[in-house]
Amino acid sequence: MSSFVAGFDGGGTKTVCMLADLSGRPMAVGYGGPGNVCTHPEVAPASCRAAWEQALASAGLAADGCRFAVFGLAGFYAPNVPGGPAAVASGIIPRDRAGFHSDMETALVGAVGTGAGVVVIAGTGSAACGRNPRGRFARAGGWGYILDDEGSAFWIARRAIRAALDQYDCRGGATALTDLLLAHLKLREPPDLERYVYELPEPNTAIAALAPLVHQAAERGDSLAQAILHDAGTRLSRLVLAVLRRLDEDPKAAGPNMPVATVGGVFGEEPAGSLVREALRQALHAEAPRATLIWPALPPVGGAVLLALQVCGGNTDEHAIRKFAAWCRAFGV
Repeated sequence: MSSFVAGFDGGGTKTVCMLADLSGRPMAVGYGGPGNVCTHPEVAPASCRAAWEQALASAGLAADGCRFAVFGLAGFYAPNVPGGPAAVASGIIPRDRAGFHSDMETALVGAVGTGAGVVVIAGTGSAACGRNPRGRFARAGGWGYILDDEGSAFWIARRAIRAALDQYDCRGGATALTDLLLAHLKLREPPDLERYVYELPEPNTAIAALAPLVHQAAERGDSLAQAILHDAGTRLSRLVLAVLRRLDEDPKAAGPNMPVATVGGVFGEEPAGSLVREALRQALHAEAPRATLIWPALPPVGGAVLLALQVCGGNTDEHAIRKFAAWCRAFGV
């Protein structure tokens, strides 16, 4: 029987499961629905099982061969799943062979390894976390779409909807966002946006899915869309600065650079995604010259796999991570 480890990344939109052998070579990837244990408690366990079963079937592996699994879960600090985050392992692996973390923590490990660094995440929601050279961990943001999520896809799309309504009310300038939103949602006029939004069963994910329209408008030169994306980058910089302060790291002090990795779909839409990242870079350069933006070495699910390999005594040094990253790219993860 083949031995392997599993890593899970349960986010607000989808869940990814990656299986890897004990040398760190990926064997298969599976996908499921939303894995946020706060906002989607009724489906998160099933999403993890679906991703797990798809990965097992793809690799032709038996479940009993899994030595250890690590779950990185959105909503980890405010779970609504009965039994807590560990409940997602039910039907997958015994809990004594599983580790449970925030998706921020697994994203951090995937982005910068086990050393010092910060990761800022901007997907459906937003958050940041980091670790200093002494191993201290801190986080900021991640309080959900009603209370926070500044700079996220939800926040960007909500600003776009508001811009369309402001134009209709004569409270704001003209913007291409109005026509893009109405055409995409098959609505007749801006007031129809009110019914659309308030009838959504899952407003955070549905509204976040409209963020690419803001990127489209920005690419076409719409100044209001560009301003929204610039503001998103500035607000995401505040998350990074907050993490540095909580780590007792003076961002302006002399010393080695602190890597800051950007993770999430908001940074991935080119060229408009670069507007967010460039605004983030400029804001950090002014307030934290030591902060150096990097792209993550591995996707968040790769960070979960690395943590599982560590438990099993696998090699997770820099050379192994580079090989793992190449394999992940080959798998399209």
